Amino acid sequence: MAIPKEPWYLKIAQWGLIPGIMGAAGFAVLSISDLQSFFWSLLPLDWQSALLETPGKKGIIVITFLGSLFLTSWSAIGLSWLAHHRKSGLESLNTELEGAIAQLNSKDIDTHSLFSKFIFGYYRQLGLGTGERISIYKATMSQLLCIGRYSDNEQFRNQSTKLYSRNVGVLKTAWETGLADHSVPICPIENLEAWLDYQVQVFDFERSDVEGIRMKSRSFYGIRIKDRDSQAAIAVILFESLSADGLKKTKIAKLISAEQQRNMCHLIEALEEHLPDLSTANEEGF
Repeated sequence: MAIPKEPWYLKIAQWGLIPGIMGAAGFAVLSISDLQSFFWSLLPLDWQSALLETPGKKGIIVITFLGSLFLTSWSAIGLSWLAHHRKSGLESLNTELEGAIAQLNSKDIDTHSLFSKFIFGYYRQLGLGTGERISIYKATMSQLLCIGRYSDNEQFRNQSTKLYSRNVGVLKTAWETGLADHSVPICPIENLEAWLDYQVQVFDFERSDVEGIRMKSRSFYGIRIKDRDSQAAIAVILFESLSADGLKKTKIAKLISAEQQRNMCHLIEALEEHLPDLSTANEEGF
């Protein structure tokens, strides 16, 4: 939204203050005889003689009057014109700005992409690889909705298509206590049935739910995010790995400091109206 350049005649008009002063001075000279005598005495004698001959004393008065009238008119009209033009320009800019703001507010923001890019920074700082993933889950009534996710493994980074219960798994522990730090002792590659049984017995999952889990993680580290008043939980950020020792948990704890948690809180709250709620999530198939 660029401010338009002023045309040349407006650039001349903006100098209207100087001719206004000069015009006022000219009228003052015409009306006060002592000033006439003062300025006349400042002129060289040969100039005085020439002016008395042509245009003469009356001519000097007429020229001074007309010059002062022109200068004061230039000042009055020019400054008024300039003020009107700039006022119109500001009104036009305000209209454009209001339209831009309304257009921005009306646009859908891809919040999942935004949050995924946000946590990508954590992913890189921790040196995570294709066997790891970071997700952010936001509270939506009594459930959790994944609003951002990143992994170098394309199979694990897809946007989630379901709502998650706050009453099972490591999400429950993180949500209720503020921190979930858990490692699964069973390798799903070596013994899938035992791994499934562990999910049911320890995390209270339904067996049918965990059978379809794409990322069969063995290491978890989840941190609860509270609102800006630190009163109510609003989200959970979860780190997970396919390896039992794939997460540098001490480094994670240091990285996701209180300040970083506040940053996540502020970002979530700032984009609250653009995040899907439970009803829209159900409509979109979440």
